[in-house]
Amino acid sequence: MYTHNPDITSFYGYNKFGQIICGLTISFLLLFPVSLVRKISSLTIVSMGSIIGSVYLSIAVTMVFFSDKQFVPSPMDNLAQMDAFRLNIRGLISSGPLIVYAYMYQINIPCIYEEVIPRTPK
Repeated sequence: MYTHNPDITSFYGYNKFGQIICGLTISFLLLFPVSLVRKISSLTIVSMGSIIGSVYLSIAVTMVFFSDKQFVPSPMDNLAQMDAFRLNIRGLISSGPLIVYAYMYQINIPCIYEEVIPRTPK
């Protein structure tokens, strides 16, 4: 039975409808305005925000891994059991596109860097 709940948090529930509404909200309120800029230099603040967010996320995950004993009872045992350099065909296939993309994108970096730096007579 459907009950009408005027609370806005009911739209963002843990179901398929909530995921769609959340995705549309993020797309139209955050991503769409950022995609309308004409110059890459206009995205300087957004890029800095994404870098700061990535650094914060990395630090937060590391701090939780080493400090939350309920989530990770023994961090050193987990690190000792880690199989970091196991090579298999599935790993090579999944990492291949990332490596190719990083290699092929290097040619675009000087153009972007030249546009971001303001021109001076020097």
